[in-house]
Amino acid sequence: ARLGEGRRCFAFFSPSLHRSPLIFVHVALLNEIPATMDEIRGEAEKPLGGDRPELSSTCATFYSISNTEPGLAGVHLGNELIKSVMKTLQLESSTLMTFCTLSPIPKFGDWLESKLSYSTLDDIRRMLNESDLTSIRNFYSLESSPCAIISFAKTLSDLRKPSRSKPECLESISPELKPILMKLAAYYLTKETRHGRPLCPVAKFHIRNGACMFRLNYAADVSSKGIRNSFGIMINYLYKMDDIEDNRVQYELSGRVVSNEGVSRWL
Repeated sequence: ARLGEGRRCFAFFSPSLHRSPLIFVHVALLNEIPATMDEIRGEAEKPLGGDRPELSSTCATFYSISNTEPGLAGVHLGNELIKSVMKTLQLESSTLMTFCTLSPIPKFGDWLESKLSYSTLDDIRRMLNESDLTSIRNFYSLESSPCAIISFAKTLSDLRKPSRSKPECLESISPELKPILMKLAAYYLTKETRHGRPLCPVAKFHIRNGACMFRLNYAADVSSKGIRNSFGIMINYLYKMDDIEDNRVQYELSGRVVSNEGVSRWL
């Protein structure tokens, strides 16, 4: 379905469910991989050029994917829907070369607050190196790493409070602390697992469907929900038709997660 210039919605339906979709995805047709939700919202009102502006777009971004039937949670419909959408869009426009997402990291805030509050210093050192700890100590003018971690945890906890979950409050994350927060997000996505699979449910969905982790984006979603969930950080997953099946099979066999430099550089 067309939702306006440069917007699509695709879904799988079942005759037994009448008009209710089993799974659906919203797609924005853009000219580059977006780094913020504002780019997706803003591009809806911005022409891409030409008599049919959307036909000149080069990047299709999946930005909302929903499985509406909990009973089908174990059925991998996402993989088939995404591949079907990619093929359909390429038939519509020969200029589309890139297929990606701009995805939330919904449990990151809860995970990080718990980690910083209840982990031992040895546990923290598995995520952060001595240079990171020195930066945190220096920022808070403290000599003790445990005390500095407590102060860092309080800064992040305060940021997640409803009264503080505002774009301007992200400024409390100083330039010294931002790379540490990005490193912790990369660690959560790539290293924190359960039964050998990503702890993040959104990461698990896209990696299982054959995507790779492409880029972490700071201040990508500055809504109250985005700040509470992940301090505004979002991630792009990249779908390459030639790699989807291999990535999917390798993930199922060994749990391998492919991450590009835009994620791994933070580790």
